[in-house]
Amino acid sequence: MHDMGVVKFLLQGDGLHTGANANQKVGKSTPLRVLMAHWQSRPLSEFEAMARLLQDHKMDINLPVNKGMSALVQALLDCSYELVDILLQLGANPESKYRKTASEWAAKCDSVEPAAGGKFTKLLEKFKKKLEAKPKAA
Repeated sequence: MHDMGVVKFLLQGDGLHTGANANQKVGKSTPLRVLMAHWQSRPLSEFEAMARLLQDHKMDINLPVNKGMSALVQALLDCSYELVDILLQLGANPESKYRKTASEWAAKCDSVEPAAGGKFTKLLEKFKKKLEAKPKAA
């Protein structure tokens, strides 16, 4: 968790200066995308803690990068169930699109792992229902 302290320090600033922008794009990447690129070498709980820290500092979980692809779609392209679940819990839009809908990408993951009983599609549907149940802003 040593990295967590560094990330927290960079995001908070020093009192005189504002902290780093949790949505800052550098090339085709953002802090969340960098985190996603390295998550497999770290415990999943560490990824989730850092993603929540970024979110606490106004990270836009749905910010498209890399030709308009959201983090959720990237996780679906990688068929990473744990990552998809965490991103949805953090507020990723279950109706994201990149060439195909998130549901179509989920179905593709399910076809790769048929014994799992459609777990990607079921997970997306669960969060879509939560989204539909939220009252609409006036």
